[in-house]
Amino acid sequence: MTQHSFPDCPSGSSGKSRAQSVQENNENVNQETLDIVLALLANLDLSSTSAMRLVSAVLDRTNVGATSAATRRSAPPTATTPLAQVPSPATATSSTLVSTPPSPLPPPTPPAPSPTAAVGAAPAPVLIQTYQGWAFNVPEPGVQGQYYLVTRGRHIGIFAAWQTTSPYVTGVSRATYTRISSVEARIAGMWLAIDNGEVEILQ
Repeated sequence: MTQHSFPDCPSGSSGKSRAQSVQENNENVNQETLDIVLALLANLDLSSTSAMRLVSAVLDRTNVGATSAATRRSAPPTATTPLAQVPSPATATSSTLVSTPPSPLPPPTPPAPSPTAAVGAAPAPVLIQTYQGWAFNVPEPGVQGQYYLVTRGRHIGIFAAWQTTSPYVTGVSRATYTRISSVEARIAGMWLAIDNGEVEILQ
């Protein structure tokens, strides 16, 4: 009886290498097929729906989902590029919406100052007069408004408008002031108050 001897080899090693060769060959064929189909798609005039159906069918046939990590890395950019080039109005619109950043909001417009704030912010110019060693305020000639004579307060004198007068008498203990109609009539009144010792600077 004749005996035949065979070279020793680890069990399963030749089967494993044969399976690897088949798998690599299938991956190369699948990748080449996918590249060819995608190149053809780039030149076709398809609607976005038709293009999606075609790509889905090709991907199902070639089993891209079951390929190696290298094939999965190269497939998404290649598959995305032809779809973006399909001349479809819907695709163009969505592409524009995604790539365009939102426009910045216009800066808020500051509110216009009210007339009351404007009057309070710009007090009437004053002159300083001196009598018997007392310096007191007098409005400049031509300044219009309601006049106030202050004989006791943080400042004394004649002031135009309540906005100017208020800081000198409001919240000041023993402050004294009177509303008057003319500056000239009350300059003499201020002199009289000084002569009678009725003026005082309060803190």
